[in-house]
Amino acid sequence: MSQAKGQTSTFKILPYHFIHVLDCNTNVTRVEVGPQTFIRQDHEQVTSGQQPQKMIVLPKQHYCIIENPIVKDKDGQPAKDRYCQFVVLHGEREIRFFDKYSTPFPLYPKENLIQQPTKLTVVKEGSALKIEAQRNFKRGENEILAGDQYLFKGPATYYPRIEEKILGQIDSILIKENQAILIRAKQEETDSNGVVRKSGEQWLIRTPGYYLPQVYEEFVKIIDAEILDNRKALHLKAIQTFKDVYSVERKAGEEYLITSEQTSAHIVDVFEELVTVINLTVLDPRQYCIIENPFDFETQRNKFGSKVLVEGPRSFFLRPNESLQYGIQDSYILSEDQALLLRAKEKCKFTEKKLAKNNQFEEVEVEYEPGNKWMIHGPCIYTPPIVVEVIEKRERIPLDKNEGVYVRDTRTGQVRTVFGESYMLKSHEELWSMELPNNVDIIVVISIFPYRWKERQMEGCQLQSSLQYLSTKKTRIVFGPALVCLEPDEVFTQLSLSGKTPKTPGVVNTLHVMMGPEFSTDEITVETSDHAVLKLLLAYNWRFKVDENNIESASKIFAVKDFIGDLCNQMASKVRAAVASVVFDKFHKTSAKLIRTAIFGTDENGKIRKEYLMVKNNLVITNVDIKTVEPVDNQTRQSLQRSVSLAIEISTKKQEQAAQHVAEQQEQQAQGELDQLRIEDDLKAEAAKQKLLEMENKSQEVTQQGSAIADAEAIAKAEQIKAQKEYELAQLRARANKIEKEAALKQKQKEQDQNIKYEQEKAELEIRRAKELATIESNKFEQIIEALGQDTLIAMANAGPEMQAELLKGLGLQGYIFTDGNNPINLFNGAQQLIGGALPQ
Repeated sequence: MSQAKGQTSTFKILPYHFIHVLDCNTNVTRVEVGPQTFIRQDHEQVTSGQQPQKMIVLPKQHYCIIENPIVKDKDGQPAKDRYCQFVVLHGEREIRFFDKYSTPFPLYPKENLIQQPTKLTVVKEGSALKIEAQRNFKRGENEILAGDQYLFKGPATYYPRIEEKILGQIDSILIKENQAILIRAKQEETDSNGVVRKSGEQWLIRTPGYYLPQVYEEFVKIIDAEILDNRKALHLKAIQTFKDVYSVERKAGEEYLITSEQTSAHIVDVFEELVTVINLTVLDPRQYCIIENPFDFETQRNKFGSKVLVEGPRSFFLRPNESLQYGIQDSYILSEDQALLLRAKEKCKFTEKKLAKNNQFEEVEVEYEPGNKWMIHGPCIYTPPIVVEVIEKRERIPLDKNEGVYVRDTRTGQVRTVFGESYMLKSHEELWSMELPNNVDIIVVISIFPYRWKERQMEGCQLQSSLQYLSTKKTRIVFGPALVCLEPDEVFTQLSLSGKTPKTPGVVNTLHVMMGPEFSTDEITVETSDHAVLKLLLAYNWRFKVDENNIESASKIFAVKDFIGDLCNQMASKVRAAVASVVFDKFHKTSAKLIRTAIFGTDENGKIRKEYLMVKNNLVITNVDIKTVEPVDNQTRQSLQRSVSLAIEISTKKQEQAAQHVAEQQEQQAQGELDQLRIEDDLKAEAAKQKLLEMENKSQEVTQQGSAIADAEAIAKAEQIKAQKEYELAQLRARANKIEKEAALKQKQKEQDQNIKYEQEKAELEIRRAKELATIESNKFEQIIEALGQDTLIAMANAGPEMQAELLKGLGLQGYIFTDGNNPINLFNGAQQLIGGALPQ
C-alpha cells in the first residue's frame, strides 16, 4: 500500500486476501477481494485494518465456526437488504465445513472467526462421543430437547452442530471370558437389552466382548469370576430377593452354595455377597467328623441343634450354617492291649459282643443310661457315635516283678495294689497316686536309689541300710539290698540327723539308716587340769548290731531319731571328763590311750575294750581316731608356731641356695644357646631374603609372559568365535533359504495336486452327468416307445414311404435329391435313403 499527502490511498490485494471498504456517503460496507490493486476514494474508508486479511482456508476434514454469519439466498449468494447492506444473523453461529467451502472464502462485515479451522473428530469403532443438546432442535423425525444427552457411536466422522456440545468420549470396555462389568444407572433409563433401569440401580454385563456404556450408564468396576473345581465352592448370601443366573429364586438373607456341578466359573451377582470360599472336606477311610446344624435336602433347610456323624471315605462341602464339631478326627485303632473308656451322653442302645459261658462271643443288645461308663477293647477300629463321649484311651500296663500300680475303685473308693502282672484298668477303675508329705517327697525325689512313678510307689533299700514303713496295721523294717512295694496305707519313718563338723542338729534328713560300718567326725573343746584349753578333732567308727529276724531288736535302730548327735554328745562328755583329770604334759604324751580308755573303758584285767555298745539303739563304737590336737591359748600356739617356723626357715634357705645355684647355671647355658640360635637365624634370614628376590624376579617375568600369552589367546579366541559365528550364520541362512525353497516347492506341489484333483473331480462330474443324461434319455425313449405301442410304431414307419411314393407319383418323378452343389453325393448308397426306400410293389 502506498499513500501520499493529498492523494488517494492504494491497496495491493494479493490473491486469497480481502478488505472491508466503508462508503461514507451511503454508509454501506462492501468486500474487496484480490488479486487487484484497490484505490481508496476520499469518501471510502478501509475498516478491516491497515493490511489485507487472508481468506479462510479449510483443509479436507476440517471445519470452522463463524459468529454473526450472513444470510445467503437460494443461489448461495450473500443476501442484501433494501439499503444494499449484508443481512447478518446477529448472535448466531455457523459451522462451515470443507464439503461446502472447499475454496477459500472471505469474512463479510460483522462476521467473526471464533474457532480456527479444526479437524473433524473421527470416532473409532467401539467408541462414542457423549453429546448434550444446547437448544431444542429436530433430527429427522425425533424432537431433541435442550439438556438431552445421547451418544454418537463410531466408526464415523462427527460433524458438529451449533445445537450440540461434546461432553467427552466414551470408550468400550473389554469383557474377557469369566469376567463381567458392573454398571450403575445415573437416572431412569432403558438399557441396551430393553430393561427399564431406575436411578442408582446396578447390574452386570456378562457377555464377552466390547461393551459401550449408554449415555446414562456409569462403569463401576470389572468383576472377575471365581473359578470353581471339584475341591472348591462358594458360600453366597442373597442381599435381596432376586432370580440368579441359574433361574433359581433366592430370598433376601438366604445363604446357599455354588459348586462346580452348577458352573465352572461363577461371577458374584449384584444382589449376592460372597461370604467365604469353602474347600472340600475329605475324609480318609479311617477318619470321621460330626456336622452341627446339618442341611436337610428334602426341606432345603438346616436342622439347627442337630448333629450328624459322617464316616470316611467321603468328600463333601459344608453347607451354609454347617460346622464341624472338633474338626476332622481319626478313628480309634485299638490293638489287643488297648481299650477306650466311653461315657453315654444320652440314653442309647448298642449291640456288643459278650463272652458267654461256653467261652464264645455272642451279640447282646446293651442299653446305657446317660453317664454310664463302659469300655471297648481291641483289636478293632472304633468310630464313636454322637451320643457317646470318649473319656480316654487306655493301654494295658506292663508291670515287671518289681513294679506295681495303685488302682482305685471309683464306686467304693477302695485302693488296692496290683503288683508284678500286666493289668488293664476296668471302666470303674482309675490309677491312684500316693501323696507323700512334702518333706518326705523331697527326700524321695532327690535321692538316687528310690524308684518311683507317679502311679507306682516302689522304694529301693541300699546295701547295708534299712527302711521302716509305718501303717495302721503293722510296722515293717526292711534291710537292704531290697526293693519293696509301699502299700497305700503305709508311710516312711523319717530321720533327722546331725551333720557338719562340729555337729549341728537337723542337717541331714533321710529315710534310710546305714547299718555300718561307718564313721562320724566331730570337733570338741577340752581343758586339762592345768587349764590348758585344746581343740580335738575326733573320728568315730560305728555300726549297728541287730538281729534282722528279730523285729524287736531291729526296731531299736529307729528308737533314736538323731543317733549321730546322740553318739557325738556321749563321746564328747567322756573325753572331756578324762582330759580334765590330767595335766597338759601328760595329755600330750598319752592322749591316744587316755581318749580310748575314756570311750571304751577297761576290762577286769585292766585292758582297753575293743568296742562300746549303746543299748538304746544297739549302736556299736568300734574305733576312735584323733586327727588333730590344737591348743586354744595364743601364747602356746605362737611358741609352737615359732619353733616350727624356724625349722621350716632353715630348710627353706638351704633349698633356696641350691635352687639359685642350679638356676644360674641353667641361665648361662640358656644364654649361650640363645646367642647361637640368633646367629643361625640371621644366616637363614639372609638366605631367605635372597631367595625371595629371586622368586620376585621370576614372578614378574612369569606375569609379563602370562599377560602377553593371555592377550594373544584372547585375540585368537575372539577371531575363532567370530569365524565360528559367521559360519553358523551362513549355515542358518542356507537352512532358512532351503526351508523357504522347500516351502515354496511344497506349496506349488500342493497347488498342482489341488488343480489335478479339481480337474479329476470335474471330469468325474462331467462323466457322471453324461451317464445320468444318457440314462434319462434311454428311460425317456423306453417310456415313449412303451407309451406309443408296437402297432403305432409300425404305422408311423409305413406312413413315410407311402406318402413319399404318392408324392412322387403325383409329380411324375421316380426320386429326388437336394444338394447345395458343394458336397459330393454318394449315388450308390444314398438313392434309396433319399427316396425313403423302395416304392411299394
